[in-house]
Amino acid sequence: MASHQESDATRYHKALQMFDSAHQKDPRVIVVQGRKIPWSLLYHQRLHHWVEQLANNASESLLLAARCQHLRRWKIPRSDYPMNRTGY
Repeated sequence: MASHQESDATRYHKALQMFDSAHQKDPRVIVVQGRKIPWSLLYHQRLHHWVEQLANNASESLLLAARCQHLRRWKIPRSDYPMNRTGY
């Protein structure tokens, strides 16, 4: 492996930062302990945490999937689709 290539750990942390950066743009805001946090950022950090709690030694793929589920969901609201199984 060439020395200029990033390590797996570096790529993993960079991916988390990129997902968090996208979640930071969510216009929906929630206040937690007096601090405003984009709703999507908080949701995905909590989801990531619960995957770690429920799946001891969870794979990076599973953790990344938890962190990017519904990426930029606010751009296409759920209400734009039928509220039935087909629409979901």
